[in-house]
Amino acid sequence: MSNVENERAQITSMLLAWAAKRDGVPSENDLASALMGLAPLFGPNLSDQDIQDIMDEIARVFAIDMDLGVLIEAKGHQPWLLARQDSIDWQLWNAYSQFLLNDGRSPVVLDKLNSSLDRILDHLGDPFDSGPWKRRGLVIGDVQSGKTGTYIGLMDKAADAGYRIFVVLTGNTESLRQQTQGRIDEGVLGQDTKPLIKGKAHIANKPTAIGVGLLADLKNSVASMTTMTTDFRKTGLEAMAFRPGQDTLMVFITKKNKTVLDNIGEWLGRQANVDGKIQVPLLLLDDEADFASINTKRDDEDPTAINAAIRRILSQFARSSYVGFTATPFANIFINDEIEEDLFPRDFIYGLDSPSNYVGPSSLFSSTSVDAGDKTLCILDDAEAIFPLGHKNSLEVSAIPESLKRAIRVFLLANAIRDISGHSKAPRSMLVNVSRFNLVQAQIGRLVEDELARYRNTIRLHGRMYATGVPNRDLDLLRETYELEYVGEAGTTWDDVLRQLPVSVAEIGVRVMNSKRDKELEARMLRAENPPRTIAIGGDLLSRGLTLEGLMTSYFYRKVAASDTLMQMGRWFGYRDNYSSLTRIWITAEMVADYASTADSLEELRLELLRMSDQGLTPRQYGLAVKNHPSALLITARNKMRTAVIGKKSISLRGRAIETPKISASDADIRANYNALSDLVSELRSRHAGTEERAPKANRVIWRGVNKAVVAKMLSAYEAPVTVPLFAKSSISDFVAGAEAEDLQTWDVALIGGSGRPAQISNLDINCARRKLERGLGSYLVSGRRQRVAGTGDVAVTQSEARRALATESFLRASSNKGRTVPDREYIPYLERPLLLLYPIHGSFDDGDDQALPDIPLVGLVVAIPERIGPDGLRPPSEDRSADVTYMLNTPAQRLLLEDFDDLDEGEFGV
Repeated sequence: MSNVENERAQITSMLLAWAAKRDGVPSENDLASALMGLAPLFGPNLSDQDIQDIMDEIARVFAIDMDLGVLIEAKGHQPWLLARQDSIDWQLWNAYSQFLLNDGRSPVVLDKLNSSLDRILDHLGDPFDSGPWKRRGLVIGDVQSGKTGTYIGLMDKAADAGYRIFVVLTGNTESLRQQTQGRIDEGVLGQDTKPLIKGKAHIANKPTAIGVGLLADLKNSVASMTTMTTDFRKTGLEAMAFRPGQDTLMVFITKKNKTVLDNIGEWLGRQANVDGKIQVPLLLLDDEADFASINTKRDDEDPTAINAAIRRILSQFARSSYVGFTATPFANIFINDEIEEDLFPRDFIYGLDSPSNYVGPSSLFSSTSVDAGDKTLCILDDAEAIFPLGHKNSLEVSAIPESLKRAIRVFLLANAIRDISGHSKAPRSMLVNVSRFNLVQAQIGRLVEDELARYRNTIRLHGRMYATGVPNRDLDLLRETYELEYVGEAGTTWDDVLRQLPVSVAEIGVRVMNSKRDKELEARMLRAENPPRTIAIGGDLLSRGLTLEGLMTSYFYRKVAASDTLMQMGRWFGYRDNYSSLTRIWITAEMVADYASTADSLEELRLELLRMSDQGLTPRQYGLAVKNHPSALLITARNKMRTAVIGKKSISLRGRAIETPKISASDADIRANYNALSDLVSELRSRHAGTEERAPKANRVIWRGVNKAVVAKMLSAYEAPVTVPLFAKSSISDFVAGAEAEDLQTWDVALIGGSGRPAQISNLDINCARRKLERGLGSYLVSGRRQRVAGTGDVAVTQSEARRALATESFLRASSNKGRTVPDREYIPYLERPLLLLYPIHGSFDDGDDQALPDIPLVGLVVAIPERIGPDGLRPPSEDRSADVTYMLNTPAQRLLLEDFDDLDEGEFGV
């Protein structure tokens, strides 16, 4: 790091530490005064611009906020932390807090994290309660949102409170275990475990202090049972005395590996008291708890190996707390809650909130947030010819597609722009994930290396001459890419970027990361020889937990069956401070649709958690809510849903808007849907003559108080693709026709037009809604990347201004929602009646090839069902079945939606 960059970082860290000790957020004047007091300590290197940049950075950090999160708990919870709070010496936690502040963490976020961790800790067992007791909990956080940092904070607080044995379960690879070990070395142990063991010989030298070890004189001695070089081994530890006590911590950081976990269980078994139990309190933290830990066997008498090993470790302690951490909790919710020894989170589920600067699924893919003009998402359309989705290990790859070549150019340019912006020492990476096969990845790695070398040589040898006007095709391509993607970014010009490129691309290296290379990767991690600028090529190793620092460019082309796997493969989620505008993701339109659907499902389930918390409901009831969600059958591998029913599905539509993001491409279906729409409009105009509400400027027509039979008739006639199962066959129409709830007897119906071509629907003139289309399998994907039929706010078209205001106020109550557009789901609880939205669609393709489209409008639908609010203002429990709809997945639907699940196991993430 340059002197100026280093000084700026030091001053920023000092200012954040100073501000964190004050009550409330300091004023701009106070910050400026403090900065002026610190600046002279660093000599004359800092310019006025440097000082302004520091102020801007401090302002950005203080603008980051986070909500506390949401908790649901079992009945009868007995709080214990408040009574002991003042007597606990929070030495480790205070040191870790300072460590995070020094690393640029927002003091506001840190304060919220402190409160969240106290709530979680209070739901673990009290380590001073002589017991016996056992606790089971689950913490849900967004993908790549900082869950590791959160459970490190929980370890620190638990250690301060009296826990003395910690087992942390990481993924199934040594590289991921080492990554976690390194983080815990810094955040909990305060010492570098790399030199502790060399081969099989222990080194007696005092370990090097790092992280929290540099910030506090830690009184607790630590027996680290694993190191950066080795997972747990019985060899050499057979005779080791078991000495956790008041001032001693014992920590295991281990893989989810049967042999290793059995060895830990066997070794612990020798330490038990005469009653067969270890009396020291245990905290077992299960990272990526939905992976490998789940018992996927139907016979609980013979659980899977990893699940059985975890249960065994827990059973050896008289007092134990198990906490799973995951971003995709669906598999955990499908655990059989009636099996006492299994890992169902029966005591509590805590939903973490992410800081406002987090870039997650909702930011990138939510149907309400994907912006067709956003450059972040780049649609892939040329990868199939080279990397067929169903390819085998024998695939020969002799070239890479043009889209990947373009992605490499974008990565080179982004490196130069970041360097120009003053972040020259920040790590940055590119992800290429197109195959799960090692041999295919190796071929791609060589081709990417060739492409990188060609550009690097061209830049080095011809860059100066090109700047004087000497032509060069490769540099022309770089310039064209810059002008399309980044022109003016960070105040740069092409000339600036061209001058910077030779230095910026010199250190970029290509790394193939897979199980075959895992040992080599481990060695490089230990030697700290990973290049700070990396193009990472891999598959499953990059799909869970392993973090690519400074990820700017992603190229993703994979077939994935389950939604939780899909979301975990999204390594591009996380924090992109100072370079979010540089990030690019190459992905297919179908995959964008899948991510959007999963993001919406995750958001709905987060809101369900919030609603259930308001009503005092339990983790078991949340499990029922997940199982009853429309997407639940597609949300995790079939063997993880062994207690769920496949094929026949009963769900509740209360509080949801269900739409048709895919429309059948069959000419017969298109004609049938248009005729059904015409018949419905004709009937509505006849039945509701004189009460029809026409809004010419808004180009829509509304009919209120429509009998449910009329709506059911339309839904029954509608022909949907099998990949939209709720609208296929008679699922929703039977539900509408048979609904007995008083508030579901009449509907509001709205015909929604737009800026498309004129159409006549049963003698009613209207301009069609204009939507971009993508070609899918036997269907058209509506709205391209957005994958939505409805426009923003359409669900509220029948609502009064007063009801809209209530929805807006409720949404903005959460600080993380400030400035965001109110999503349609927030309006649904305030609907007076259920709502059917009808869309005559004028579709077009981005490539302009619209000849395949018929001359009549496509028809899209949205159904929104309000929640039933009781006289006490509360919603009914999730078990309420009065508004359920049951649908069957027919054979084609099962084949399309579920065919891959039986082939998935814990070592594979799709083909």
